Amino acid sequence: MDTDKTQPIEDPIRPHSFDGIQEYDKALPNWWLFTFYITFVFSIGYWIYYHKTDMGVDQIGEYEANLARVEAAAAEFNKGAAEVNDESLLALSQDPEAVAAGQQHYMSNCFPCHGAELQGPPAPGLPGVSLVDAEWLHGHQPTRILATITDGVLEKGMPAWGPVLGPKRANELTAFILSKQDPNITPTGPSETPAANAAAPATNAATAVPPATAPVASQSNITNDELVALSQDPAVVAAGQTRYQTLCVACHGVNLEGPPAPGLPGVSLVDAEWLHGNEPLQIRGTIVNGIIEKGMVPWLAVVGEDGANELTAFILSKQP
Repeated sequence: MDTDKTQPIEDPIRPHSFDGIQEYDKALPNWWLFTFYITFVFSIGYWIYYHKTDMGVDQIGEYEANLARVEAAAAEFNKGAAEVNDESLLALSQDPEAVAAGQQHYMSNCFPCHGAELQGPPAPGLPGVSLVDAEWLHGHQPTRILATITDGVLEKGMPAWGPVLGPKRANELTAFILSKQDPNITPTGPSETPAANAAAPATNAATAVPPATAPVASQSNITNDELVALSQDPAVVAAGQTRYQTLCVACHGVNLEGPPAPGLPGVSLVDAEWLHGNEPLQIRGTIVNGIIEKGMVPWLAVVGEDGANELTAFILSKQP
C-alpha cells in the first residue's frame, strides 16, 4: 500500500533520552536564525566601532560629555555670582537683553503680587507693593532691591527668590525693575549703608539660603484626626480662608485650582495629585517648612502654629 503523501513527515527523534523522554530533532525557524546572525554581526561591528576605533563615543565618553554639559549649565546658572554693586546693576538695566530676560522672570514669578505693570497688588489682600512709586520699604538702591529679591522679607509675605532664580536671573530681574523706574520720581525709604552694600554680594550666591527663610521646625503635637476635625469647624475654616486669600491665592488660584497664570510655582490643591503627601500632617508640614526648590516658602514664621492649622483645615475642607 502506498504511503499517504498528505501526511506530514515527522522530524527524526534524537537518540538520547532523559527520564524516558525523547525529543524530536527539529530545526530552528529561519526567522530566529536570521535574528541571531544579525545580532552576532551587529555585536562585532559595535565592538569595532566603539572600542577599537575613535569613531564612536563609549560609555565613559558619554559620561564625560554629560558631565561637561552639567558643569556648563551650572556655570551659566551661577553666572553673575561674582561681586555686584549699584553701578554694575544700573549698567545691566541698560542692557536690552538682560532687561527682556528679567521681564520674563518677573512675569513668571512676581506679577501676581506686584501687578503686570509693577503697580502693586492686582487684588486686595495680596502681599505685594508697587515697585514704581516713590516709596521703598527696604531701600531703593540697586543692591538693596537685589538683596530683597534674593533674601526675601518673609514677615511681609515676600519669599526668598535667590535659591529659586540663582544669581544671574536675580540680577536680570533687578535690572528689569530698575529699567521701569521713573527718573522724575525721587525715591524714599531706608538709606543704603556701606555695611549693607558690602554684604549684598554675599547674599547673591546660588547656594545661599538666608536664616530667615530656612525651614522652621514645627513644635505642634497636633494629629491627623485633630486637623480633620478642625476642617469641619466653620470658624477655623473661615480663618484659614482669609489667610489663604492673603498669602496663597497668587500661586494656587482663588479656588485652589492651581496657578492662575503659566510659570507660577503653585500647584492645584484640589486634584488627586499631591507632590508631598495628602495626609493632613503632610499638608501642614509643607505649609510650615516649605519646599524652597519648588518656590514654596516656609510660612510658619508668618502665620504661626495656629495659622498653619487654619490653612490646613481650609485646604482639607475643599477636598472633593
